[in-house]
Amino acid sequence: MDAYIDPAYDWVSAVIGPHSVVPWWAWLAALAMIFCGLLTPGLTAARDREAERRRLLG
Repeated sequence: MDAYIDPAYDWVSAVIGPHSVVPWWAWLAALAMIFCGLLTPGLTAARDREAERRRLLG
């Protein structure tokens, strides 16, 4: 079992550990952008409706 856990731990440490190439806040920003888009689809729909209304009226 340790033969699988040690490489996995090393890989995760290299990706999101304190000495990783990508800083921790970049991972959080990417996750926030993904989940914000998934959790708030109404905002995108509202923007699309507003753009369509302006196109029709203006």
